[in-house]
Amino acid sequence: MPLCRVSRSHPFSAQTGTGFRRYRLWVRMLRAADLTPQGHDLITIAAEAGFSSPSHAASTFHAMSGLPPSRSCTYR
Repeated sequence: MPLCRVSRSHPFSAQTGTGFRRYRLWVRMLRAADLTPQGHDLITIAAEAGFSSPSHAASTFHAMSGLPPSRSCTYR
């Protein structure tokens, strides 16, 4: 009997305390954070980090940090 999509992610969240989707976003955000100090533009950072578009990267950054991406380097 094949597992449905929800059933497959349940063991992951039981082990990690977070859903697989949120985990993937955090991994992408960490990759984007590594690229930011290297001087790449948002288009390159979004593509390299695995976001579907620069606007997806920007909105995810804002949702997770509370800051717009343009202010990300201000506090480093």
